[in-house]
Amino acid sequence: MEVVINKCYGGYGLSTEAMALYLTKTGNEYSFDGTRFTVNGKFFYASNIQRHDPVLIEVVKELGDKANDHCAELKIVSIPKHAGYSIDEYDGMETIETWMTVTTEQLLKGLTAHQIKELKSVDSVRIN
Repeated sequence: MEVVINKCYGGYGLSTEAMALYLTKTGNEYSFDGTRFTVNGKFFYASNIQRHDPVLIEVVKELGDKANDHCAELKIVSIPKHAGYSIDEYDGMETIETWMTVTTEQLLKGLTAHQIKELKSVDSVRIN
């Protein structure tokens, strides 16, 4: 799975061009007043978009640096397909933490070599 994060101090954000392209590709009718986007009568911000949204990934790849807001340096990172993730932020610079969850039952039965390999590819393992 791919996820978009910000790799510089300042903060995550999409350029006007990236927001417009995202909304067009997702089939949303929108208006733009020079400052904010509106969709269905509600303000729409980059923070409304899930960071693993395939259309967001496509937009960032298509536009490259033009997808960055004025205080952003967007980067697409790959994480294991079945991993959960959280984005940590310090002064706008983001890092990503990944995890997978296993059940007590899975542990008692024993994990396959494939499952162990997947678990080794994440930052932490949660037992449920």
